[in-house]
Amino acid sequence: MDRVAPLLSDKPRALKRFVNTYRLLKASLPDIDRENFVSDGPSSPHKICISQLAFFTGQPRLAPLLVSQISADTGQTTLAAWLVAQTGDPRKRLEPALKLIPESDRMSLEAFRAWLPDTGKYLFHLDTVKAGAPKRRSQIRVAAS
Repeated sequence: MDRVAPLLSDKPRALKRFVNTYRLLKASLPDIDRENFVSDGPSSPHKICISQLAFFTGQPRLAPLLVSQISADTGQTTLAAWLVAQTGDPRKRLEPALKLIPESDRMSLEAFRAWLPDTGKYLFHLDTVKAGAPKRRSQIRVAAS
């Protein structure tokens, strides 16, 4: 939690929303997903979820932009590499917040994208999330590296 603190808002309601949303997300996981939710790798589901929820609650106006931009490019392997490949206004707007995501240089872009439907459905319009995340996390295999 300390590692995503710079992404979080300092407003009490936003912090409460972050915590409650994380608890709701974790409680809603099927048993098989819950067993593998916490691991040490940078692409661990709990690290991705915490990073996304911190981003979405701390930067709510950027959330739809992130989802739409991240769905348009599949050529990069990590979140940091994806950000470097962006140009123009989207990069300029997203870069300050995305650089605060811990281990983004080792976090799998595919795994990050795969969790968007689960984290986003609690935080902003579901149609944006559906359009931005073509694969469900159950459709990919991510090594916890």
